[in-house]
Parts: sequence; structure tokens; C-alpha cells
Amino acid sequence: MINKCIICGSTEVIKLRKFQQFFQKQCKNCDLAFLSPLPSDAVIRSFNTKKYNSIESQFASVQVGEKLYKRAISCLDFLTIQGLKQNLKVLDIGTGYGFYLKAFKDRGYIPLGIEVLKAPARFARKSFKLNILEGDYSKHKFKDTTFDLITLFDVFEHFRNPIKIVNKIKLELKKKGLVIIQTPNINSLIYKITGKKWFWLLIPQHLFLYSIQSLKYLLEKNGFEIFKIQSWDAFEEFAYNILWVLGVKNKGKTQIIHLFLYMIIWLFYPLSLLWCNFGFGGELTIYARKK
Repeated sequence: MINKCIICGSTEVIKLRKFQQFFQKQCKNCDLAFLSPLPSDAVIRSFNTKKYNSIESQFASVQVGEKLYKRAISCLDFLTIQGLKQNLKVLDIGTGYGFYLKAFKDRGYIPLGIEVLKAPARFARKSFKLNILEGDYSKHKFKDTTFDLITLFDVFEHFRNPIKIVNKIKLELKKKGLVIIQTPNINSLIYKITGKKWFWLLIPQHLFLYSIQSLKYLLEKNGFEIFKIQSWDAFEEFAYNILWVLGVKNKGKTQIIHLFLYMIIWLFYPLSLLWCNFGFGGELTIYARKK
């Protein structure tokens, strides 16, 4: 059992919930949430295969592919404002079905992806002509290769040793190279509303869940300078999570009620700009530079 925060070392740890043989705990000092004990690779693989490596997963990913592409474009727009040039080498860790990396390719970057699951990697290669390595990033060795930019979109929470991953990224970045991490926010309003039914809780796939405080501490302690942290909510994820908790389905007798509540949430959604500005958005995007 883990009773000490691996990020800040604090022993002030509380139990949040239990799932099968796992406890989810949280550090009171830095907000890091983590599983104790950490599930084995075999257990993680079985859950990940069902969720991310199936035909259903591919269909769902393709449906939201345009939104993922646009999210990547927004990151690229910000980097362009910061003066980052095109034609730079980018590594995307946990490429999935390739929608994020395709955006970088379309903007003129030299893209390379690495993905642990075979089906998403094949899809990205076939559909977008991307260069995708198959394998576990934490164990992969790049020969004489460094990158200008390394990205992790909704994958950092899956790694069992975040300090090791951050230091590996640092070694594989060029001097003053950049890293972008997008990950669910354990300190978000939607988590506070939905609790154990939060979409992104995903026990036991998500081994660690971060807040601004814990992610900032982790990166700064290990040789990175943060120059932007963004907290944000995707409307449909936010709305459907609430409706799912309420048990209102978009079919049958509750379809009209579902539509009505969906519109109500949509009317109030502009308020998300307020809570996101205070760091309570459902997801975090953090931009950091190697010192």
C-alpha cells in the first residue's frame, strides 16, 4: 500500500474511495490523487484493451476526431504566438488514433508518435500517413534523437512513475525544448459535482490524477519552467457527465427531459469561463520549457 505522496513526499494522505482491490487516495499537500496499490501491468492492459483497443473505441474516437484536431490547432496557435517555428521535430506520446499529431503534421512540423496499442497505431498510420512507433514510451530508447517539442494529450495520467517520465522527457528534449501536457483536473468543478461518477476518474486505468498545484510542483521540481497553465471544460463532456449522473438518457421516455436539461446546461455553460479562470476546469493544459 502507498501511504506517501510520490510527488511531494507528504504523508498527509486521505482515502477517497475503493474500487475492487484498489484504494484511491489524495495528498492533502499537493492535491495529487493516486491508486494504492498500483495495479499490475496485466490488469491495466486488460482494462485498456477493452476501452481503447476495440472497434467501439475506434468508432467513438473517429466521431470526436474533429474536436481533438481543433484542440491541437488551438495549442499550435498559442505556440505560434510564442514564436515557435514550424519544421520542428515533435514527439507525441500516446498518439492514440492520431488526430492531435495530424494537426502538427498539417502545420508543417516533423511528427513522430508512439502508441502502446496496436489498433489505434494502425489507424493513425493508414488514415493520416503518420510515422507511429508501437511500444511503451517509458521503456523505449530513441537512438541519437532529440525533439523540439514533446506532447502528451490525455496520457500522462496512465504512467505509473510520473517523475521518471518527466525526467525521460527532459533528456529527450533539445535545449529550451517544450512539453505540453493535457490531463484531467482532480480539482475541477465537474469532479466536485459528480464525485465517483466523474467520467475521467477511470479506475484503475488512471493511476494518477493531477491538479494545477501537483502538476506545477512535479514539473518545476524536475527541471522545467512553466509559462502557461490553462484550465478548461469541453461542453459536451461536461453536460453528458451531469446528465449521466442524473440518470437521464437520450432515448425512450426521458429523451425530451434529456433535451430540456441539455439546453439548460448549455445556457449556463458560459459561466464555465469564470470557474475555468480560477483553475476548476475539467481538464488542464500545461506548457513548460526545459531549463
